[in-house]
Amino acid sequence: GRVIIWDARSGAELQNYSMPGGLKSMQYSGDGKMLMNVSDEGTVVLIDMVSYKERARQVIADTNVSAGALAIDGKKMILVSRNGMISLWDLAQQTLPGGLIQNRFLMMFEILDEDQEGRPSPMTCVAISPNVKKVFTGTSGGLMKVFDLSMTEGLTVLHVLPGHESVVTFVNFTTDGYK
Repeated sequence: GRVIIWDARSGAELQNYSMPGGLKSMQYSGDGKMLMNVSDEGTVVLIDMVSYKERARQVIADTNVSAGALAIDGKKMILVSRNGMISLWDLAQQTLPGGLIQNRFLMMFEILDEDQEGRPSPMTCVAISPNVKKVFTGTSGGLMKVFDLSMTEGLTVLHVLPGHESVVTFVNFTTDGYK
């Protein structure tokens, strides 16, 4: 697929680039300086929105990826999958010989989330709170969960939010992270 970045004021095309497969998720960092794109092929592309240059492009997951969320500072991301996997990634920067900077996503942890019957939860959407301490997920079965995010311990379920009768397609936090 092709991703095109437009200027909403002038209608001018600012940048375009290709993604393998279809686009599953797109999100700006909270400061608007980074744009994350996740393809259904498991490729993540991070675009610097000042220079419109790719900051990172990496195949990091399989074709089960259903959504991604970028932390407010653009340095962490969460990916969720239809097979119940939730993974936290860190954007690491490495300076190569000659001063070239290489960015890579490094997996910090991965967990398998299960429903009440012990089956993998088919994840459809995800959000990270602005303070990067909570993760909110939705599933195709209508179940939503709020997790506590610890950079060393992984994810711990805080709340299971039942009551939705069909697929949850979007979740988000308020700017204070409490709703």
